[in-house]
This record gives sequence, structure tokens and C-alpha cells, in this order.
Amino acid sequence: MSFWLGDPDDLDRIAARLDADAAAVRETALGNALRAQQARWVSTSAQRYRDVVAADKRRADAVADELEQAADLLRAHAEQVRETLARLARAGEAGIAWLTTHVADVLPARAREIVPDLAGRLERVLEPGGALAAHTGGGD
Repeated sequence: MSFWLGDPDDLDRIAARLDADAAAVRETALGNALRAQQARWVSTSAQRYRDVVAADKRRADAVADELEQAADLLRAHAEQVRETLARLARAGEAGIAWLTTHVADVLPARAREIVPDLAGRLERVLEPGGALAAHTGGGD
């Protein structure tokens, strides 16, 4: 999970819920419109009622469209988060390799003791099942 970017799996779940809500809004509006059209009474008030229900259906369809657009944006953001986490993982791996092979040779003795510990902790974050790899799909 990424504190700043959001958990991509959670974002996908929210997007799916928005899609389901959009479908429910459309279904309810369509059902209301069909019942209004099938009403057997004839009068000015009856026609006004049908017109109001038809207008409500158009508004409901517009709201459903907006819910679906929001879901699409969330899915796109989730994918960007996955790509960002994967880039961070690759950069982290490259940084660890550089740190352990180049910097440790030039550091004073005490720093050379610290670097392997730091590198080890970073590797645990990046390893399969680690905090970062869990959301990049890496290491499987």
C-alpha cells in the first residue's frame, strides 16, 4: 500500500462499486420510466407525470455517466500508482546495488558496518512479499 498514492487494489474496488452504483441508478430510472409509460390513465396530469419521470430518467442517466467516468478515472489512477510503485521498486533495487558495491568501499569502518544493515532492510522491503513488492506484482 502507498500512503501518498493510495492502494491500487482498493482504488479498483471503489471503481467497481461506482460502476455497480451506476448500473443500479440506470436500472431504477428505466424501471420507473417504463411503469410511467405503461400507466393507463389519460389526462394532462398523467402526461405531465410521464414527462417528469422521463426528465428524471435523463438526469439519472447523466449521473450514472458521471459515476462511470469517476470509476474510469480511479482505474487509470490505480494503474499509474502500480507503475509508480514498480518504478520505485526498480530504483530501490538499483540504489541498493550501487550502495553496497560502491559506497561501502570508500566509507570509514563504522559506516561500512551500517551500510549492510541499511541495505538489508531495504532489500526486505523490496523482496517478494515485502511492503513494496506486494503492490507492484513483482517478485512472483
